[in-house]
Parts: sequence; structure tokens; C-alpha cells
Amino acid sequence: MKQKPIPREELSEMFRLGAIRKMEEHEIFAIRQAEQPERSALFAELLTYTDIEWRYYDLALHYYADDMEYFENGLNEDLLLLTKTSELPPKLYAEYLREISPSARASEKITHSHLVALKKSITKVRDELR
Repeated sequence: MKQKPIPREELSEMFRLGAIRKMEEHEIFAIRQAEQPERSALFAELLTYTDIEWRYYDLALHYYADDMEYFENGLNEDLLLLTKTSELPPKLYAEYLREISPSARASEKITHSHLVALKKSITKVRDELR
């Protein structure tokens, strides 16, 4: 059975809440990195990931809110160039899911799947413009 599409306004709100969650996760991973030096490398990768993902979530919330002025300032050009390479390897993403709160996982999986689709669209358009 095919799922009903999520309205753009709802997606925008999901990404707004997701961006807040990414900032909170970043703080948690920074604390865990200090508390668990033996896992420091993992948390360093997750810190970088949440930094970049926060920016993508912010971009997605403006995209789904139809706020095209946000894209006219050119501040996210570097994000658009990173789009193809910004995904975590599956094993590291699984580790990320284990590290976040269980209550955040379902929402993360939904927003992440929409973000991956948006990134693919960005990459396709960018490649066609070359």
C-alpha cells in the first residue's frame, strides 16, 4: 500500500524540528566525545555530520516552505557542491541512529529519506547545468 505524500508545509515543519534536533545532537556528541575518549573518532565524525546535516535541514525547511529568497543570497553554494558526497556510509549512519534518542529515530528516518531525495534532485539539476 502506497503512503500518502506529506504536504510541503508539514515537511517544512518536520525539517525545522529536525534542524533543532541536529543542534541538540551536536551538543550531545560533543559531550560524549569528551566523556568517551576511546570513541572520540566516531563522535568527531558524527559532529561533522550533524554540522553539515543541520545546514541541509535548514535548506530543506526553506525549500519546502517555498522560501526561494533564501536561495538567492548564495550562502549555500558550498552545500550544493557537497550534495553528492555528504551522506554517511551506511555503517556509520546505523551507528548514528544507535546514538540518537529512540524517540527521534522515526522522525529522523522520515526527514532523512526526504532529504536524500532532495539531494538527488539537486545533484541531477546541477549535473544537467554543467
